[in-house]
Amino acid sequence: QTVAALGSLAVGGTFLLRLGTQLEHTSIGIAYLLCATFGEVRVCRPIAALASSDETWAVCTGFRGVAQVHLDRLLQAVGPEWPRRDSSALTLIPKSFLPPLAPPP
Repeated sequence: QTVAALGSLAVGGTFLLRLGTQLEHTSIGIAYLLCATFGEVRVCRPIAALASSDETWAVCTGFRGVAQVHLDRLLQAVGPEWPRRDSSALTLIPKSFLPPLAPPP
């Protein structure tokens, strides 16, 4: 969905995406991609969502656009075996973007 939006939105456009589990490597990668291509990204939880629900949404405004070469690479990456089950793709994200994780208790 994210790659399709990046390829079809006009500069200045808005994108709404339902997020999965927040700290999975695929979600972190998508969050980085959204922050890099939109002027503002807000993560919201609907007021009417059930307390037991993990329903959250990314509201992305001010699309900056994406170069065709980057879009082509993204399209290659999201093949039938995506999402990858390992976190090796996180090595491409600057460490300053990744939140510090507390060690397990």
